[in-house]
Formats: sequence, structure tokens, C-alpha cells
Amino acid sequence: MLATGKLAPARLRLVPVKLNRRKQMQEYVRARLRAEREAMGRGGTVALAAALYCSNEHISNMLHERPTRNPGEDLMRAAAERWGMTYAELESVACGHAAAPPAPGSRADEDLRSVVRDEIARALGTAKTNAK
Repeated sequence: MLATGKLAPARLRLVPVKLNRRKQMQEYVRARLRAEREAMGRGGTVALAAALYCSNEHISNMLHERPTRNPGEDLMRAAAERWGMTYAELESVACGHAAAPPAPGSRADEDLRSVVRDEIARALGTAKTNAK
């Protein structure tokens, strides 16, 4: 506030929408990789680095409490591939436009697989019945 009682003019900074999306994607990838590393236990950083084709140091610096590195586009593409989604799906999930697919091997993934199997069997059974 100025001495005259008037508010100082606000300085607005326009931030491109793409930049916000990129930041959201980086935070999502970082959080999900942290959870993966914790679930892996000892040696998780090395295993993640090998799976994502980057150095142990980069993963360690990126997943630290106060990160000094950010996930780049190549690493985010590799992470999306690891999680069974495309880069566009990763962007959609990270920005909150879609629900995250279940992690491979999880209980939700198995439930989804059984539902899909049942639906396929039902559809094939219907198709065979209609063909007779």
C-alpha cells in the first residue's frame, strides 16, 4: 500500500498455458516415480534409471525432497511408456482431465482384466449364438 492509501498497480505476468501443463506433468511424473521408487525398496533408484534410460544421478536429483533436476520430455515419454499410456494420455491424466489407468499388476488392473475378459466372452458367446 502506498502512503496515499491507494493500492499499487498489480503487475500481471502472463504465463502460457503450455508452461502450466508442462509443470503439472513434471510434478505428476515426479510424484508417481517417487511412489514407485519407495515401493521398490533398496535399489529402486537404480532400477528406475535402467527402466527409464537415464542416469542414477538424474533420477536421484529429480526425486530428492528439494529436486535440482526436472523430468524432461524424453524421460516423461519413457515413463508414460512404462506405465502403459501415451504421452497425450499422460498429459491428460497429469492435468486432471482423465483418471489414471491402474498400475500394471495391481488389484485394480486384475479386476479390470477380468471385467474385459468377461465382456469379450459375453460378446463372443452372443456372436456365436447369432451366427447359428
